[in-house]
Amino acid sequence: MGDFLRRVIWFAVLCAAIYAAYVAYIRWWDNGTVARKGQEVQQYVTKKVGEVKTQAEEKTKEYTSEVVGEAKKTLLDAIKEQVSGALTGIGKGIVHSAESIIGVSSTDALPPITAAALSGNASGTMVVPAGAEYLAPAPPATLISRVGAPLTFSINRGTTYTANWGDGARDTGAVDQESVKLISHSWAREGDYQTTISVKGNGVSQDYLFPIRIFP
Repeated sequence: MGDFLRRVIWFAVLCAAIYAAYVAYIRWWDNGTVARKGQEVQQYVTKKVGEVKTQAEEKTKEYTSEVVGEAKKTLLDAIKEQVSGALTGIGKGIVHSAESIIGVSSTDALPPITAAALSGNASGTMVVPAGAEYLAPAPPATLISRVGAPLTFSINRGTTYTANWGDGARDTGAVDQESVKLISHSWAREGDYQTTISVKGNGVSQDYLFPIRIFP
């Protein structure tokens, strides 16, 4: 009986030791697993935070680029509109100056003077005029107009000019550096005229000859 009891006690002590070792192992395992899992979670969170940050930076750059592009386009459109308006104003000013010089309005109807209009011939051809006031043979190419209808010429900027209209009339003048001057003349009688416009600028003088035929 005493030997049996001793064996039971030793068996109980052995079981207790085994159980204590098992509990210690489980605790050690749980602690290691938790720590490892904690590291994995931390690494995962760090990775995801980095990805989100990178995506946010890329989206910010993309959005900023779009906003800057739209702002540039809007600014360029505004500049183009302003320049277009300024050029339109300048063009209207030039037209107004020209109208003041030649004494007509841009709203006046000025039908072109053509051979058909002069002769009434729809084909655009006309009979060669006869009379002492016309040259024979006629010049190979001429400007044409009617009696009392003005012809207009432009004089470039920064020049002086003398116009001999061929009918005894003469015009002289000067043009500043900021504009182009329009000069015009009308003839009181039909006939052929040799108009000479002499222009001088930058020390150079040039004569321009214009055969002109005036119809009744």
